[in-house]
Amino acid sequence: MAPILDIYGLESPTFHMAFEELVDYVNELNVVVSDFHKNVTPKQFKYCFGDFGLDHCTIDTLMAILEISKRCANAGSLRGGATGAMVFGNLSERQMAVTCKELKIGEKDRFIDIGCGFGQLMCTVAALTQAEVSTGIEYQDHIYDAGLLQLKFFKKLMKFFGKRHGNITIKYGDVTEKKNHSMITTSTFVFANNIAFKKQ
Repeated sequence: MAPILDIYGLESPTFHMAFEELVDYVNELNVVVSDFHKNVTPKQFKYCFGDFGLDHCTIDTLMAILEISKRCANAGSLRGGATGAMVFGNLSERQMAVTCKELKIGEKDRFIDIGCGFGQLMCTVAALTQAEVSTGIEYQDHIYDAGLLQLKFFKKLMKFFGKRHGNITIKYGDVTEKKNHSMITTSTFVFANNIAFKKQ
């Protein structure tokens, strides 16, 4: 964000800001740079998050935005025994990007990630494909809470950098419960990378 702050002569946010102060700061900054997004051309300005002239994310831009939103939500602290690959399986955002391309997920599709954790993959699908809906469902409440916070920052950062995305939602619950079955039946792509399912 440093080049934008320099252009407008704004102070950088600090690590000592309260959460509410940081949210207000980002909201104000979104307003300030909105005209900049409209008027700049791709060749005029390049920075570490890609061209301002692009309204969609490259994979590198997306990875940077996801990393910031994850850190803002302190989602990294959730890794370990309770949420690690040995229990639930794991797929990186870059692998998900390749999967989206190979499966040709597009704007008319509805994607669901079962056991979405804090939502990195559903955000990846939403940003790279502009799918009609990218949904995640998570049954561990503390991880779901982190997912809500991560998604909030992700949407704000995407708006800040002028990048569009499809509709994204995250839901708390167990996908095997009858009330959640419609999430599966209305989706065109169902993602479940989980090695902990009980044997029937």
